[in-house]
Amino acid sequence: MSTHTTMGIDPSLKNTGIAVLFPDAYNLKPYKCVITDLGLKEGSRLQHIYSRLNEVIESTKPDYIFMEDYNYKGHGLAQIGELYGVIKLVCTQRGIKLIMASPASVKKFATGCSQATKERMMARFKEKNEHIADAMSLAEIGRVYLGRKTTLRHELEVVKQLKNPKTSKKKTTRIKNLAKLPVAI
Repeated sequence: MSTHTTMGIDPSLKNTGIAVLFPDAYNLKPYKCVITDLGLKEGSRLQHIYSRLNEVIESTKPDYIFMEDYNYKGHGLAQIGELYGVIKLVCTQRGIKLIMASPASVKKFATGCSQATKERMMARFKEKNEHIADAMSLAEIGRVYLGRKTTLRHELEVVKQLKNPKTSKKKTTRIKNLAKLPVAI
């Protein structure tokens, strides 16, 4: 059994899903959904999420946070980027290790299928909110990542990928090419 409290976060500007697994908990329970007043704009919305996330962290004291990584096919990437920045800031300020998992990994871990529908994810966790269902999967990923035993191949594959991320060939090539560029003095 893990000796760490893990938190899963599925960021959303409308309602960020949060789930927490405590070391002595056997069953995963959703902790909270930070619902944002849609009337709040820009900085006010981010301030609200910042404050609410700090409240949840203060009351649950997670050792690790597992968060769903960017969905590059979505819209409003600039606004989502700001939200991710707020969450990363909170983790840094509190000294909490943050580990990112791709949307496909979150789905694969929970259902065995990296392209599972929102409905399938919600059914897997008997949850009515898609963001809380994803957060529950992320908290479970954290538990296995930190040592809980599992025999499910798809869960093991996701955790192995998180622990040993592949380096993109494109990034490596770009770095090598940059090293060859002349430096102006």
